[in-house]
Amino acid sequence: MDGRSLEHCASVAEELDRLRVPLSLLTTPLPATEQSTVDWIRFRRSAGDAVVLNGFARGPVLVPQQRRMRRKPSLPAHEAGLRLIASVASFEARGLVTDCFAVLDATVSLGTMTALRRHGFTVCADASGVHDLKTGAHWRGRVRRLGQRAVIPRRAELVRIAVDAADLASHTCRWALLDAVDDALRDGAIPGTYAAVRVPSPLRASAHGTRFSPR
Repeated sequence: MDGRSLEHCASVAEELDRLRVPLSLLTTPLPATEQSTVDWIRFRRSAGDAVVLNGFARGPVLVPQQRRMRRKPSLPAHEAGLRLIASVASFEARGLVTDCFAVLDATVSLGTMTALRRHGFTVCADASGVHDLKTGAHWRGRVRRLGQRAVIPRRAELVRIAVDAADLASHTCRWALLDAVDDALRDGAIPGTYAAVRVPSPLRASAHGTRFSPR
């Protein structure tokens, strides 16, 4: 991510801070990642945002764009574990740590979730929702594209709002993101990050409202 993209991300993050809405920063830092980007991610984490490992060894994406859902081929736990070890090593080499994993444009294989548990991850988010890897519970909630109003469903469900960091260069995209967050807040959503997600019982979900997490 270049300096201008980082500037736009920081500006949007400040707007969300005023709304008391934390971010989930999905990223896989590679050696070529600019240090200023890594420093900003670490700063945001210290301020309460969640840092999330975004898939296996892909380019750094802070807030990934939603694509049409597709199903990943079955990935055995052993192979997923090897990929995870390499990805975590690259992640930690830049001074970033997390126990949250996400791939928002596909469903995650059972082998991948097994590998995540073995390596100490507690949360896995995919196109279908969020998995609590400690309890095995699954909280359903699709990722909302910008331009789609984040309507709160009648039953308790996650509302997830996603945008690609590069798209924040557009004023239209930035305003669309903030409008989507405003819509969710007006409908009673409770802001949260992937790191804070723990699947509650239906009664607790109804009592505390619907959670949502912008990315």
